[in-house]
Amino acid sequence: PKSGWRGVLVDEGRHFMGEATIKRFIDTMALYKYNVLHWHLTEDQGWRVEIKKHPKLTQVGAWRTEPDGTRYGGFYTQAQIKRIVKYAKDRGVTIVPEIEMPGHCSSALASYPELGCRRAKIEVPTNWGVFTDVYCAGRESTFEFLEDVLDEVIPLFESPYFHIGGDEVPKTNWKACADCQRRMKAEGLADEHELQSWFIRRIQSYLAKNNRTLVGWDEILEGGLAKGAVVQVWQDIERAIPAVKAGSPVILSPQSHLYLNRPAESLSMRNVYEHVLLPAGVTAKDVLGHEVTLWSEHITPDNLFARFLPRGIAAAEMFWSDPPRDWASFSKRMDAHLAWMDEQGIPYGPADAAISTASLESLTAQGVGRVHVETGLKDIVVRYSLDGRLPTARSPKVSGSVDFPIGKTLTIRPFRDGKPVDWPKVFRSASHLGYGRPVELNRPPAERYSRAGFNGLADGFTGSEDFDDGMWMGWQGTDLVATVDLGAVRPVRSVTLTCLHQMRSWIYLPKRVRIEVSENGVDWVLLGEASHAIDERDDRTLIQPFNVTKAAQARFVRATAESFGKLPVWHLGAGGDTWIFADELIVR
Repeated sequence: PKSGWRGVLVDEGRHFMGEATIKRFIDTMALYKYNVLHWHLTEDQGWRVEIKKHPKLTQVGAWRTEPDGTRYGGFYTQAQIKRIVKYAKDRGVTIVPEIEMPGHCSSALASYPELGCRRAKIEVPTNWGVFTDVYCAGRESTFEFLEDVLDEVIPLFESPYFHIGGDEVPKTNWKACADCQRRMKAEGLADEHELQSWFIRRIQSYLAKNNRTLVGWDEILEGGLAKGAVVQVWQDIERAIPAVKAGSPVILSPQSHLYLNRPAESLSMRNVYEHVLLPAGVTAKDVLGHEVTLWSEHITPDNLFARFLPRGIAAAEMFWSDPPRDWASFSKRMDAHLAWMDEQGIPYGPADAAISTASLESLTAQGVGRVHVETGLKDIVVRYSLDGRLPTARSPKVSGSVDFPIGKTLTIRPFRDGKPVDWPKVFRSASHLGYGRPVELNRPPAERYSRAGFNGLADGFTGSEDFDDGMWMGWQGTDLVATVDLGAVRPVRSVTLTCLHQMRSWIYLPKRVRIEVSENGVDWVLLGEASHAIDERDDRTLIQPFNVTKAAQARFVRATAESFGKLPVWHLGAGGDTWIFADELIVR
């Protein structure tokens, strides 16, 4: 093989796959001569491995409460992990565990708050991104805990490599932490980047005592590379060059070509197949191998295989063979693979298109929403429901498009052979007096978050917890003033402007929302103000209605949302402009 390390990362922190799914995945890896399963077992959103000395990691850290109130999660017992490791070994696959540190550890801090600099009680997050709470590098108790964890995890795996992550570590809390600052002074460290490098070297030393080689993402280059560590390059393939110059072997996983969690419409099978394996100046002897990734923000057991296949077959051949590679030949040979997967019932996805796409059209004159659906494979069937429940294999089928009355919730989901193959898409709507009426804004929204222009606050559609779902409108660095014309003087009893809070994406709730009404558009009367009690550090994704209830006669209704202002000094983007995200100005 061209690559000795032919790996796949499966992220179980965001979504738990379970023993049956991971074993079936190992079978598929082995078929295509992948030989390393990089098993990402801890994340902000979930801790997936039993640690007997610290039981709260699975009692608390393995579970999260989703926005709809459901409890989600799971973990592997040590006995299960031993079974899975043997199962993989019997099929020629080595499992390399990843226990993330010093960042991406919210699930551990939710279990044991004393491990963080702030020692604050937090919840296991339900949203994705980079969190400012990380392990405290200044207190010895942190390392005692981590060594306890390593002492229990290392014996479960036979791999000589142990992955510690090391990526995306905000230094905000370290800068404000007296313990971390004392540590820096005692160790003669110039800044927090060097503190991270010191942290990595300390863990590396402990792993070396246990005959394990540390592997970390390319951020471990920052602040000085721990000599002898393996660098897994993900940000840019060129970052392999300084690692190689420092004498460290590398694993190449550039997000541009090997992140198979990316949908096929943005990373096609041909993109993967024709990827150049090595950057200029790096030779095969410098590289342990290559690895594709399946980060699971949007991957569950339902669509794990559809994201991996067929693009994972292209990567497998690329990892095995010398260039130049013949795309025409490969494309012809793929027919046999697809036929075989059909026989085996393996739910693969499209090679260069989305599993399904859904575009929304607002037909305000008819009082309906229309969702247009296309699929990336002919045998994918999209089904829908209007009762708020997930569609099943027996739910009605979408034939090109489906209309639904404003006020209802439409949920669609693609199926293949009667099984779901991707995430559901949910379209929520609300009927009210301002629906379909013209809205005047003090300033246009950002182009990316413009919805349907000035009518986006009165099209009947409401947003989800995903700020990028196409339902939200966004303004950065300004107050929002929105005025809806009801067309005639009407009795009004309540006005609601719904906004989004997602601190780590710079999206903050307005400080307050003022509601005014007018019969003529000239003389205005204050109906009332609404505020909120959400802490600025709250890192949950929250949908917050700003509601004013008071009877009045009005033709015009104006909502003024006062911007939070600049990002706080403790924030990663300190001093930057915050965003206001709003979805609908509801008048009843």
